[in-house]
Amino acid sequence: MLAKFALGLSALSMAAMAAGAAAVHQGEVLLPLTTFSYESDAMLPGIPRDVFVTTIPFRARFASRGDRISVRHSADPVLRIAGLPGDTVQLVAGHVVINGKLIELVNTGEAPVRRHGRRTRTYYEQFPGEQTPHRILDSGRTAGDRTPPVKVPANRFFVLGDNRDVARDSRFPATGRKPRGVGLVAVADVAGAFYQFNQ
Repeated sequence: MLAKFALGLSALSMAAMAAGAAAVHQGEVLLPLTTFSYESDAMLPGIPRDVFVTTIPFRARFASRGDRISVRHSADPVLRIAGLPGDTVQLVAGHVVINGKLIELVNTGEAPVRRHGRRTRTYYEQFPGEQTPHRILDSGRTAGDRTPPVKVPANRFFVLGDNRDVARDSRFPATGRKPRGVGLVAVADVAGAFYQFNQ
């Protein structure tokens, strides 16, 4: 299964992890690296199911929209930050709206595929402050395509999955007998930041 370590890990990086070495991220030495098997479709197409995911310690003060984080006690253990403390976030017709700005979805031009019995298209999406767009999947109208505005309080994040019609994220509450989501994620519940090693 280590052959599926396909998230950009070089042989040198794998050896460093095996030795318990530190990761250097934006000039900081961060300990420890954490690796776990990812068993979710929530972050397709960027993170496939059945790969090993690596995280580094999370620094809340450096958090940015677009960051992928590992969330404790979540059925989908990696999700993307869409809203920071103080932001107002909602979804309108499948588009994320952050502080009144509707985030455009740009068709990637990839051919639609069938996932979970539905025709699914791939789009580019870029949150304010995000350096490069990320790709999301959309299968048409679902219950999570329209949500009320939510003001993100201090020490919380509004998170979304990239596989928008499958992810159990901040659009849905974490309460109830069968929670559909994670609600607003507390900083204390962030287990780490997803780390993409360069080849």
